[in-house]
Amino acid sequence: MIRLPAAVLPGAALPGAALLAALLLTGCEIRSTDAIDAGGPATIQVFPGGGGGRTLLFLRSEGALMPVARPAPYESSVDPGAAEPPTADPSTTGRALAALFAGPLPDERAAGLTDGLPDLPGLPNPLDDQWDGGSGESGFEVEVRDDGPTSVTLPVALGRLDDMAIRQVVCTVAYARDDEGRGAVRLRGTDGALETTACDADIDTGSLPRPRTAPDPDAP
Repeated sequence: MIRLPAAVLPGAALPGAALLAALLLTGCEIRSTDAIDAGGPATIQVFPGGGGGRTLLFLRSEGALMPVARPAPYESSVDPGAAEPPTADPSTTGRALAALFAGPLPDERAAGLTDGLPDLPGLPNPLDDQWDGGSGESGFEVEVRDDGPTSVTLPVALGRLDDMAIRQVVCTVAYARDDEGRGAVRLRGTDGALETTACDADIDTGSLPRPRTAPDPDAP
């Protein structure tokens, strides 16, 4: 179970070290992690996973699976005073995969996050607002069925991906399809296919309040 503590507000910018400590990772080979000194004021955004024009990517922190939520369209920050969350919807599977394989954003990397995935030259930039995330342009072939698994063909041999990389891809696909990551996923590469599987990371963001945009003058 991965649970954001109630003290973490959606949209609040936390120091990278504090964020890595705040995300409590347990079970399914997702270990708890101590605070990591990012060596500077690196910050990354904390959001409830899924929905609202946001998507969840799965990166790595010192070898452990780390879920990172990004607002649309994969910006590193948003206006905390905005009345509503971003309305663009970047959470198609193709766009989510392109963002995953593009690697961490600078602030995420400064906070100690990595991807461990091979470089795939020629993929569309997930920040390109002219790209609709379609499979034909993403380099990934995606088939989504209501009565079956999401099938994804990667333009890379699966043999080049270690077990953690497979889990990163599977969980990113699952959460692009479903806010709770419940869907089955079937991966195929240039060297064959894997058996249908599912994301083994159970994420519960709970009911989180919207952040305050200014300190409460009456707060102690």
